[in-house]
Amino acid sequence: MRTINCGVFFMVLAIWLTVSPYCGAKEIELISARYGTVDAWKDVSTLLRDKLSMTSSDELPINSETFGDPARNRNKQLELKIRINGQEKHFNGARGNLPLNPARWDEPGFRVSEIQRQIEDAYRRGDKKIVLSPGVYKIPLRLNQTHHLTFWFMKDFEIDATGVTFLFESRKKSAIRFDQCSNVVFKGATFLREEPSFTQGTIINRSNNYLDVEIHRGYPDQLDSSNIKLLPMLNIFGKDRRIKHGFDAEAYYSKIEKLKDGVFRFHLTDFMTTAKVGDLVATRRTDHPFSAEFEVVDCTGMNIDGVTIKNAITISLKESYAHGEGNRYSYNVTYGPPPKGATEKPLISGAADAFYSESSRKGPTLENCRFEGQHDDDVNIHGKIWRVRKIDGKKAEIDFVIALPLIGDVFCFYDDQHALAGKRKLIAREWLANGRLSLTFEQDVPADSRTTVNENTSGSGFVIRNVVGRNHRGRGFLIRGNNGLIENCLLEDIQNSGISVVPEFLWANEGPYTENLIIRNNIIRRCAMNCWGPTAALGVGNLSSVNFEKASRGPYKFSGLPGGHRNVLIEGNRIEDCLGPNLSITSTIGATVKDNIFISPMRIPYRYNRHDGLLFSNALITVAGSSGVVFSGNRIVNPGSLMKQIVRYADDVPDPQKNDGFIVKKEGLQ
Repeated sequence: MRTINCGVFFMVLAIWLTVSPYCGAKEIELISARYGTVDAWKDVSTLLRDKLSMTSSDELPINSETFGDPARNRNKQLELKIRINGQEKHFNGARGNLPLNPARWDEPGFRVSEIQRQIEDAYRRGDKKIVLSPGVYKIPLRLNQTHHLTFWFMKDFEIDATGVTFLFESRKKSAIRFDQCSNVVFKGATFLREEPSFTQGTIINRSNNYLDVEIHRGYPDQLDSSNIKLLPMLNIFGKDRRIKHGFDAEAYYSKIEKLKDGVFRFHLTDFMTTAKVGDLVATRRTDHPFSAEFEVVDCTGMNIDGVTIKNAITISLKESYAHGEGNRYSYNVTYGPPPKGATEKPLISGAADAFYSESSRKGPTLENCRFEGQHDDDVNIHGKIWRVRKIDGKKAEIDFVIALPLIGDVFCFYDDQHALAGKRKLIAREWLANGRLSLTFEQDVPADSRTTVNENTSGSGFVIRNVVGRNHRGRGFLIRGNNGLIENCLLEDIQNSGISVVPEFLWANEGPYTENLIIRNNIIRRCAMNCWGPTAALGVGNLSSVNFEKASRGPYKFSGLPGGHRNVLIEGNRIEDCLGPNLSITSTIGATVKDNIFISPMRIPYRYNRHDGLLFSNALITVAGSSGVVFSGNRIVNPGSLMKQIVRYADDVPDPQKNDGFIVKKEGLQ
C-alpha cells in the first residue's frame, strides 16, 4: 500500500481526480487495482499510472484493450479500491467507462445501495454477522454494473436477511453476485422484480402456421421480432394453470407480428396440432438479460439458506467454478405477484433453470429446495465438452473458453459416436490463438477422439436431497459428474424427464457421463409427458447427433459400448402415471435397478417425434448400448394396455436378462 501526497497525485497515482474536489485532502491511498475474472487476474496499478499520465480524458474504458487480456474469451471486470482521508471507496465495473474522478462515485449512478453499504461496513469492522432490518428495499442498478449487489473476497461472514424483500430495479440485470468468497452464509431474503422479464396471454385465434395471443393486462407488451432471444418459445397452459402435455405444451416461433395494441401473432416454426383457443401461454423472456438472478462464482463453503426467488430474469441461481468443500443451497423458486395493473397471476416463476452448476470442482449440495413454474430444468449440473481440433501424440489442441484446467486434471476423450475412447492425465498446458489450448498428457491421446471434457470440473460429489420440482417444461434433474446422490425427491408435472443423466454433445456441450451414481427413494409423477421419442421418466444414457458439421440435423443415435456411464444404482423409486417408456438405460456399463415400483404406466397413447435412436415405444424399459444391467425386486402395478413388454433389449446388449426381476400386479399396491 502506498500513500501519495495530493500535490503529486495526478502524476503517480492511478486514481486520477481533477484536483479541485480533493485539493484539501491529506492523503489518498491506492489499496488495490485488478482486472480479470475467476482464476485469471492482473494487477493494473502500474498500468493505470502510465495510462493516466498520458491522457486528458475524464473517463477510461474498461476493456481488454486498456488493461490487456488476462482471461481470453471471458467477461472481465475492474476491481478498484482506494482510501481518501480514511474513507475506503470501492469500484467494480464490467463494462463501459471508469470515471476518472472518484467524486463521481458518489453520484446516484455509481453510488452503492444502502444495503450494500451496511453489509460492507459491518464486514470491514470485523463483525462476523449482520442482521438486516426487516422490510422492503428497492435496490438501484449502478452504472457499469451487471449486478445490483456484488460482494468480493468475503470470508467467514453471515448476512441474515430474514424478513427482507429486495426489489430490484432493472429487469435486465442480475440481482446479486458473490465472487471468490468462502464460508459466507446468506439467508432469509426474498428476491422480486416489479415487472417480470417474461410476458403471457391467451390464445384468441390459431391456424396451422401461427397463434394469435392477447397479452394479459399489466404484462410486457413491447414485442417484435427483435425480442426473439435464446429459445423463442411459448409455454402452453390449461385454464387450470398447469402446463399441458405432449404437443399441447410448447410452440416454437420465428417471427412476432403486432396485429393491434396488446395482440400479437406468433409465426410458428413447426406445425403444432393441439394448442387451442383459450389456452394460456407464456414466453421465455421478452429481452436478453445478463446471466442469472443469483450468482455464486469461484466460491467455497457458501451456505444459501431460506432464500425465495420470484420473477427470475433467467437462471434463478447459478454457481460456477465451485471448489474446496463446495457450496450448500436450500432455497425456493416460486411465482411472483401479478405486476402492477394485472388481473392474471403469473404463469411462470422465472425464465430459465431453477439451479445451474457449471464447471465446479466440487459439486453442490441441494437440500429442502422447492422449485415450481420456471421455464426450464429444476437442476442442471455439468462440466463443458470441447471439440478436439488436433492430436499429435501426447498433445491435443482443443477449443476452450472457460476456466483453465490444473496440472493433474483428468480429461475424458470421446470418439465420433460419443463413446468413451479413454482418459488421460494432464501434465502441461499452453494458450494458443483463437481461444484454444494445447494440452499435454502422460500418455498418447486416443487417435479417434473428437471431443473431451475435464472430469475434475464437472460437479462431482453433488448431493440432491428432499428437493421438490413441479409444473414446468424442461427436465427435473439434468445430471452429469461422478459420485453423485439423488434421494427423497418429488418431481411432478414436468414436460420432459423427471431425472435425466445425459451428456449433451454438440448442442449444449455439457457433460460428461457419470460414474458411481445413486438414485434412490424418489417419486417421479406425470413426467416425460412430451412427444420426444428418446425421453423416459428416468433416463441414464445418451442419445445425440453424430453429425459434427450439422449437429441439429442428426442422425441421432445411442452411443454404443463401451458407452460412458459406469456403476449406477437405481433403487426404491416410485414412477407414477407416466405415459411412455418409464426407464431407459443406454451407454452404460454396470447398472442395478432394484426395488422400484412403476404405477399405472403406459395407459394413454403417447405421440412420438420419430427419428433414429427412438426408445421402444411398447416397452416399459429400454436397454441399449449397455452391459451389466441387473433387475431385481421391482413391481409394476396397473400397467396400461400399451405396455406390451417389460424390458426391451437392443441388439447391441451382450447380456440381456430375463424379466424375472419384476412382479406385475393388475391392481392395488399390496
